[in-house]
Amino acid sequence: MNQENQTWCIQKTACEQENFHRKIWPYNNARTALLWCLRACNIRQNERVILPAYIGWSNREGSGVFDPIRELGLQYEFYAVDRHLQIDVDDLAKKLGDGTRVLVVIHYFGRPDPHLSEIVEMAHRAGIYVIEDAAHALYSAWVGNCCGQFGDATIFSLHKMLPIVNGGYLQVNNAELTKFLNTAGGYFESNSKYLMVGTEYDLAAIASVRQENQAFLKEIITQFSDKIELLWPDEADQQVIPQTLPIVINCRPREDLYFTLNKAGFGAVSLYHTMISEINQENFPESHWLARRILNLPVHQDCTKASLQAMVDCMKGIV
Repeated sequence: MNQENQTWCIQKTACEQENFHRKIWPYNNARTALLWCLRACNIRQNERVILPAYIGWSNREGSGVFDPIRELGLQYEFYAVDRHLQIDVDDLAKKLGDGTRVLVVIHYFGRPDPHLSEIVEMAHRAGIYVIEDAAHALYSAWVGNCCGQFGDATIFSLHKMLPIVNGGYLQVNNAELTKFLNTAGGYFESNSKYLMVGTEYDLAAIASVRQENQAFLKEIITQFSDKIELLWPDEADQQVIPQTLPIVINCRPREDLYFTLNKAGFGAVSLYHTMISEINQENFPESHWLARRILNLPVHQDCTKASLQAMVDCMKGIV
């Protein structure tokens, strides 16, 4: 239509309900959100899900992202990651062929892969659904805006990022998946309480504190640079908000630091110290190399500079 004949109209307030609207379903946890998302993808018997070859297991937590794969009896395959948890794009490209229905991308410790947009585009060209696992990346998605909107759906874990016991979200960016979830269930009224959680906390302020704590911790552990490495030494993206600060222990068994720190009251974790049995060392040696050495230091919003300094002082006597 000729612009001169176009009738322009601006309402007094915004009226388009779909503009910048997040389609979110609340669940008791992220793995249940993933299970419903996989159901919505309508994966057939001869089709498979492909996941990164860095998935852990523990008695308390199970295997997280892999549990729904087992529960639904789906076929699966793993693609390689390197010692810095960066996706091996060449290996992934080989596995995006016939029979792949869903690609799962995990934003480990809040950091999306540097090639995320390229990877999603590659999968979409092949007609493959992309699910972003942002269980560690609520702030990177909703504050930093560097993940969570590229794939067809994203799963979030609330209790891993906020001081609540349970809670997970499934955010859907794909109309076909939305239609399935609207008609087949996938929403439980008892979980609707979790919808308010995202508005009850100042996510931007929490994100800022986490970034400040990470920067402070990175600076004061440089004294151990010959014994401890940052998993991502060059990470400087201000859009990335950390879940923890991952470090690699080279000087002695990782367990020496893990148990000593926790005994002293410093809540270090190791994500993931034990690979699921389906990810074997012969095929994925880099994953197992990292699993034996990784330690995740807290940087969450309850940490103070004084407590972080005390934690590093405790580390001095070990390393």
